Amino acid sequence: MKKTVLLLIVFCFFLSACGLGGKGSARQATKPPPPLKPETDFAREAIILLTKGDLAVEEMIDWETFKVFDTDVGSKYWYMPGESAKASFRKSFIESFASSFRNTGQSMEVLRNWKIESKDGTKTTVTADHPNGKTLVFTVLLKDGWQKLSSLSGK
Repeated sequence: MKKTVLLLIVFCFFLSACGLGGKGSARQATKPPPPLKPETDFAREAIILLTKGDLAVEEMIDWETFKVFDTDVGSKYWYMPGESAKASFRKSFIESFASSFRNTGQSMEVLRNWKIESKDGTKTTVTADHPNGKTLVFTVLLKDGWQKLSSLSGK
């Protein structure tokens, strides 16, 4: 009898870990990925949504690896204790980024010459020129069928 109860408990834990015994991870994809866009269009859409503070950008970012200029956002995100804290972090980051961006008076709509600088397997580097002479560099990953923004930097 004890053996049966123990096996039942282990089986329940196994189902739980696989996401079959309940909801599973709150970050699991519950829908299929959208059709892939050209990487330049994806990067443009992601940065415009991010600078506007649109929470729809949340699904477009690879939070575990995300880097913004010299800040490793992903390492901060990784240490968030639980899905609730991670959800708050994502929302707060998007809102703070948009607020900071608005304070500069800039617009991402002015970026020109969007192009793919390099492509290596599931990683694509996209660049766009700003009228001030700077170039923004975006890293777009293909992860589990989803396009994700992994980094934003400048040169």
